[in-house]
Amino acid sequence: MIDFRHFLVFCRDLKGATLETDAQKAHFTVAVDEKNRLRFTPQSSRRIYPANAGKSKAVLEQFAQTRSIKHSDYKDIGSYNVSYLLPLGQRFLEHLHECQHPGFSNIEDVTKEGKDLDEEIQRIERRDSWDEGDEVVQVEVKEPLDKVIPVRLSAEKWEELRNEARELGVGPTTLARIWILDRLRQKPKPNDNKQWTYGAA
Repeated sequence: MIDFRHFLVFCRDLKGATLETDAQKAHFTVAVDEKNRLRFTPQSSRRIYPANAGKSKAVLEQFAQTRSIKHSDYKDIGSYNVSYLLPLGQRFLEHLHECQHPGFSNIEDVTKEGKDLDEEIQRIERRDSWDEGDEVVQVEVKEPLDKVIPVRLSAEKWEELRNEARELGVGPTTLARIWILDRLRQKPKPNDNKQWTYGAA
């Protein structure tokens, strides 16, 4: 995840710096006004392009998850500032590892979690994965889940799904799978006279 407040602080530090888009290698500058609104200015036209905060957040969140620099992967969000946001997002993620901004030190926690996970994986790979406190449990092995369905959602719907999943204590993809399986269980059998209809998305 990208903390948008932190991202704005980072962009303020870049005021006056010449940046470059990934696709066209076009030069531009970024600024943050007194109302915390992003402003992009390409050197070719000197015209100021304001950025919609909601769409900018959605682009950055998707970039943080996918690391994709293909503009077509963000067309559902509908932001014409993608070409400026993607290189900024890349630089911001690199900046996190040496961030000196007061109040934004959460990268240390993320790094520690990643380090702990790496150490645990190494322990398992050394076949030293049994601790004295471990218990023996019975596991029912079911048919493996080997099919993946890519589903496109608007930024607004994705945020709704994520918030509801957080309230239930599961991940958004897990909640989506639960809903799909639940809907399939409700489907009537061939001899059933009930009508099964799809709801509007």
